[in-house]
Amino acid sequence: MEKMFAVIALGSSYIRGMVASKLPNGRVNPIAYCQRNSKGCIIHGYIHNITDAAAIIGSIVDELNSKLQGLVIDRVYVGLDCQSMRSNLFKTKKDYGTEGIILEAEHIESLREEALKKSYSRQSVLKIASPCYYVDGKRENNPKGVRCHLLEATYQLITVREEVERNLYEVFENKLGLTVEEILINPLAEAQVSLTR
Repeated sequence: MEKMFAVIALGSSYIRGMVASKLPNGRVNPIAYCQRNSKGCIIHGYIHNITDAAAIIGSIVDELNSKLQGLVIDRVYVGLDCQSMRSNLFKTKKDYGTEGIILEAEHIESLREEALKKSYSRQSVLKIASPCYYVDGKRENNPKGVRCHLLEATYQLITVREEVERNLYEVFENKLGLTVEEILINPLAEAQVSLTR
């Protein structure tokens, strides 16, 4: 059986839900779609009224479930695009001395772990966008396996007010009992779709 994905997109005007499968060639095959007016429960792209949002999203999930021939949605991806979302530049580096080393996955992952530890006052880090790596001052798309003396990485950390993330999990996990697989950053997702073949 093909794997299916459920996505809920939170919008200030409309909340949309879709269930789709992913074809072997990477294309998305829509199976069911539903849209409801958000009726003011979403303001500037984030959940403002938890009770009303849970009722509307619950009705969307119920309608999608009714179109799935006995399957039930229990986990979702949530698309988010709100005013408090910010992109923060984070730079880090590791010096491996005059001898240098041949970079392995764990060296690269150690830089990512530093980025994950970065915190901002009253902000949650939702996503780390694809980094830019520099090996000895030269841009390197895939540094694994390259001899290196100085490894640098620049990350874009996407943050949002803590309340935005807290309200989202309150609605989906606590009120509706749905596991949030991932919070999708709508502008990044749209760019990935638009800027590829």
